[in-house]
Amino acid sequence: MRWRGLHFAACIILLYLHHGSLEIGLSGCVVRVKEIGLSGCVVRVKEIGLSGCVVSVKEIGLSGCVVRVKEIGLSGCVVRVKVIGLSGCVVRVKVIGLSGCVVRVKEIGLSGCVVRVKEIGLSGCVVRVKVIGLSGCVVRVKVIGLSGCVVRVKEIGLSGCVVRVKVIGLSGCVVRVKEIGLSGCVVRVKVIGLSGCAVRVKVIGLSGCVVRVKVIGLSGCVVRVKEIGLSGCVVRVKEIGLSGCVVRVKEIGLSGCVVKVKEI
Repeated sequence: MRWRGLHFAACIILLYLHHGSLEIGLSGCVVRVKEIGLSGCVVRVKEIGLSGCVVSVKEIGLSGCVVRVKEIGLSGCVVRVKVIGLSGCVVRVKVIGLSGCVVRVKEIGLSGCVVRVKEIGLSGCVVRVKVIGLSGCVVRVKVIGLSGCVVRVKEIGLSGCVVRVKVIGLSGCVVRVKEIGLSGCVVRVKVIGLSGCAVRVKVIGLSGCVVRVKVIGLSGCVVRVKEIGLSGCVVRVKEIGLSGCVVRVKEIGLSGCVVKVKEI
């Protein structure tokens, strides 16, 4: 299937099959779309399931939209997207599950959006993203779980955002990030747990942020960070636990910050 472009303006898209919802299922398909554009739309989907598919999309752009999806499940898929851009949107997804997938995205940009996801689960996936940029967004995720994944991101940048995550759990993962930059953000995480992971970050920079984490637990991990820089930030951590880990940090710089750790 090939589409050059899909455009919708001021629409209400009710993808209903029965009892108010549609199930979209694709198996062994090749889907290529040049451009998907939605403006002022309401989109509701019950389930999106893809198995053994190759999906290529050049650009996805949403403006002033409300999107609700109950479940997104991908197995053994290859997904390539050049640009994902959302502005003034409300996105709610209950479950995102990927198994044995390869996902490549060049740029993800969100501005003035509200994103709520109950669960994100990845198993045996390779994920590569060049740039993730969020401005003035509210992001809430209950659980993020990765197992046996390779994740590579060049740049993560957040400005004026509120991010709340209950649990972040990684097991047997390789994570590489070149730069993480946060400005004027509020970040709250209840539990961060890593087991048997290799994490490499070149630069972590925070300015005017409030960060609160209840528990950070690492077991059998290798963590390498070249530079950590904080300016005008408030950081509070209740508990940090390390077991059989190797942690290397080259440089840590703090300016006008308040850092409180209850237990190490």
